[in-house]
Amino acid sequence: MTDKEDTFDHRSTVFCANCHVQKADNPELKLQICGGCKSTWYCGKDCQRSHWKLHKEKCRLSQKQARYITPQQSEFSEMVRAWTREHGPLLLCAGKQVLIPSKGHLDAHLLDSHYIRVDITPSLQAPGGFEVISTHMGEMEEILSAFKGGSAQEEDGAAQYKVMIESAKRNERKLEPHIGDIIIGTMFIMVRARSGGLLQDAMMNMYPVNIQKKMADDWKEQERIENWGSWLTEADASPTTNHIAPPPRYSTAMLIRIRSKDGNFRFEVNPTDDGKVLAKKILESTGGADPNTVTISNKPTPGGEVPLSALQGRTITNLGFKHGDLFFVSYKSLDPDSAPAASSAPSTSVTAPSAAEPQAKRPWESVNEDPVDDYWRARDGKIPRSRDAQFCKHGPNGMCDYCMPLEPYDAKYHAEHNIKHLSYHAYIRKLAPPQPGKQTSSAASLPPLDPITYRVKVPCPSGSHPSYPAGICSKCQPSAITLQSQPFRMVDHLEFSSPELIDRFLGSWRTTGDQRFGWLIGHYEPYEEVPMGIKAIVEAIHEPPQEGELDGLSLELPWDDEKRIEELARDAKGQQIVGYIFTDLTPEAEDRSKSVCKRHANSFYLSSLEALFAARLQLNLPTPTKSSRTGLFSSRLVTAVLSGTPDGAIDVQAYMVSEQACAMVDADMVEASVDPGIVRVKEEEEGRYVPDVFYRFKNEYGIEVKQSAKPCFPVEYLIVTLSHGFPTAPSPAFLSTSFSIENRPGIEEQDVSSIIADLGRLKAGEVTLGQGGARTKELLKYLSDWHLLAYLGTVGLLGPDDLKILAKTVTSPNIDDPKVFDPLLLTDGWQTLMAIVQESQPTRKRPTKSAPSTATPSAPPDDFEIPPGAFDDGDLPARPAGGATKVCPHCTFENPAGSMDCEVCGLPL
Repeated sequence: MTDKEDTFDHRSTVFCANCHVQKADNPELKLQICGGCKSTWYCGKDCQRSHWKLHKEKCRLSQKQARYITPQQSEFSEMVRAWTREHGPLLLCAGKQVLIPSKGHLDAHLLDSHYIRVDITPSLQAPGGFEVISTHMGEMEEILSAFKGGSAQEEDGAAQYKVMIESAKRNERKLEPHIGDIIIGTMFIMVRARSGGLLQDAMMNMYPVNIQKKMADDWKEQERIENWGSWLTEADASPTTNHIAPPPRYSTAMLIRIRSKDGNFRFEVNPTDDGKVLAKKILESTGGADPNTVTISNKPTPGGEVPLSALQGRTITNLGFKHGDLFFVSYKSLDPDSAPAASSAPSTSVTAPSAAEPQAKRPWESVNEDPVDDYWRARDGKIPRSRDAQFCKHGPNGMCDYCMPLEPYDAKYHAEHNIKHLSYHAYIRKLAPPQPGKQTSSAASLPPLDPITYRVKVPCPSGSHPSYPAGICSKCQPSAITLQSQPFRMVDHLEFSSPELIDRFLGSWRTTGDQRFGWLIGHYEPYEEVPMGIKAIVEAIHEPPQEGELDGLSLELPWDDEKRIEELARDAKGQQIVGYIFTDLTPEAEDRSKSVCKRHANSFYLSSLEALFAARLQLNLPTPTKSSRTGLFSSRLVTAVLSGTPDGAIDVQAYMVSEQACAMVDADMVEASVDPGIVRVKEEEEGRYVPDVFYRFKNEYGIEVKQSAKPCFPVEYLIVTLSHGFPTAPSPAFLSTSFSIENRPGIEEQDVSSIIADLGRLKAGEVTLGQGGARTKELLKYLSDWHLLAYLGTVGLLGPDDLKILAKTVTSPNIDDPKVFDPLLLTDGWQTLMAIVQESQPTRKRPTKSAPSTATPSAPPDDFEIPPGAFDDGDLPARPAGGATKVCPHCTFENPAGSMDCEVCGLPL
């Protein structure tokens, strides 16, 4: 076989049906497929119009035949067509083996009068793929005679095949001038797929394989393989490639399955590999096994085990291993405390993995989950039902099918209670239901979730070509994407701990009319309204630096204070960032007290720009979980929008975006469009691979159909909706919202003097250890303000450790405890702050004696008082001329004359 044929690609034979310009002659030529029959190519609309008279009958029959196809058949048909296109070179190579007789020359009669059929069925080992079960060569008349005397659908199918065959043969001679070679004929290859009651034929002559004389001459030197059907079956199990070497040199990879206490594993080996290659892969999958104790057997029960070292020195084929064989491995673990010592037992010459490797391969085992996850993992989550008075015939302690608890993922219960999505833990329970009373196998204990990714795998797992974009194959490229509604949601409900949070957040918009953005600070709790549900409780809204506008806003992400705010939230009763909120409000022109309703069923709920922004933020805050192989899965970051309602009021809407949305953003496949309800799929270019994208919808006849999502699709396919509300019995973590909100210049200002004045008014310096009472409660309520805590962390009045104690104190669940304030009172930072407060307060008492004469210097009398207001800015007593100090009006420390801030308290002089 020549090098030219080794790289033959059947897709290069695609040509324009009118002008017969072949893609092989012009690789940059972009051919367009007919939108009716989906099988004929043109180089432009002019060629399509010119060829319409010849193509009309074929196009009409193809569309008529498509009417008989159900949505299930349509999806199955697309899978078969994709397999046929992918394995085109493989089918062509198999077809030529049949058409070359033993004499070594091509029989043109066979080419014109016969066809090749390959029967395939869905693969059990490779979901989404197919495997060859039989092959057949027959006369072309068999195709047409099979439809005779049948239904109208079969008659239409026969007519369609007849038109396709005649069209392909009519183009043979027309194509010769463009190829520059004599065309002997056209090879017809049919792929027939069966799955249950579905039958699908795919004629490869939609890409006519025109056999050229030069191509046939190159085939003469090849040895004919009689058993080409079995070779095709073996070749299909190997990695797909367009560079097919002729048999018997074709190397086929084998899949060996291994089951051990570490789980199920699949290893790819070549039949000619030494057994130590497989032994090394087995050892790498174990959790610190002693190589001298590893045994392998083809039975799960004891007996017949063979040491792993026995695999050495023999090839996989000589060992008798076949593709898909399952073996059972057992071993004893190494003692981590024992030092490695020499052993007289024979070694497998395979190095056992270190103790750190198994932990790296099982990241989910070291994950620290949220307390709400621990709560649901400790419960079965079943939905209780009371005794049915009509159908239950047992006693009060009995149970039957009518009153036994339901599983948390019961579809009927969700439909009756209008619950659109499964909760996260109900979804996990559905994927991996617990087996009470049974010993859990290692395979069953593996995490059921795998994060979605649409990136090209770099490097390729097969290792057969350079990494993308230099090369790509089916092993490293992502599969086709079918967009669909996500069956679960990470958070089921968004709850604001107090209505004042929303009211204070809207204050800026009411004043300026500019839109605002804020991070939601809160925590997660069980949500009993949904089986195994989770709700996000918002305790505060932190507003980062931003520039608001009438129709939008600008943010800088990541923001500088993010790490400090996250640490402060953790110190305040374990809070965290649970989402974000923004306004989209426009007053009505006629009535400024009402807002325009922009988001509704006929418009959009979350624009494409907002959905992609949410996806980026969710990618940055994944959820730690033990149910994912990577230890991370999806995100619980909620998107909340304040917008107008149909009656002109303002309401909250809560959303998240799906895992598919995050994966598409991560792969740089989508972008926002001018239409807020539409998402655009980006064009494929160097360094960006975009697979086929589809979405399902119901047409005007109520039939579910699948349509290509290129170049755009509705944004609703990426959105997950949440419920929202306020608690019936509010119990917020922060008791006050009166302190000025951060980053609102010109609207609300934060300063130290107001804090000192408020603490003096509340007589904070008079609170003692274990005092309790109304004064302590009032002080605690004042300090229990998120915005105050966040501001104190920026002025340096309290150190980091003292600020942690303050955050823990003001969010204490028991404010009536008289000792709740004691840890804060003992800190140095609080005592310093109280000293500043005490010295900063004006004294009402006036001096009762006259000041001493200045003639003789002496100490001030005991009853001398500082004049009222002496510590106010600009009222300090005048220093003598040439004074070298500046007295702090807050703590009375004498600073150098050129100082701007006090060296002790840090406050401005």
